Amino acid sequence: MPIYQYRCDCGAMFDKYLPVSQYLDAQRCQCGAIARKIITPPTLIIAPNVHYDSPIDGRPITSMAARREDLARSSCSPYDPDIKQDYHRRIEKSERDLEKAVEETVDRELSQMPARKREKLEAELNGGITAEPVRVTAPAKPIHTEIKHA
Repeated sequence: MPIYQYRCDCGAMFDKYLPVSQYLDAQRCQCGAIARKIITPPTLIIAPNVHYDSPIDGRPITSMAARREDLARSSCSPYDPDIKQDYHRRIEKSERDLEKAVEETVDRELSQMPARKREKLEAELNGGITAEPVRVTAPAKPIHTEIKHA
């Protein structure tokens, strides 16, 4: 539905969405007076100028259609700034989940520890010794292969 602009003698300007069939109908301002239609240029949406070489295969990309085809061919998606925020949110959630898992593991191990050992640990901690969990990744196990000669 087209947008038409109107100006009233009282100085007010307003827009109206009207079907083409009501194009010639008089439109009233809020003050009650009949407003005059203003002729304005139509709004044009111009597609961005695209010209680059594909980072995947070096082909020249010179249109939006070629860009879409290049993205599809390389299984990529257009850059979205929210992707970076989503990435950081996933990392933060992963770290919170890991922290929770560590706390649950420590609590479980403490509850399964023999009473004497737990009392000794508590005495050491109350005596000023501090304990901080340290994240250590285990080295990858070497793969052993056996070659049999016929």
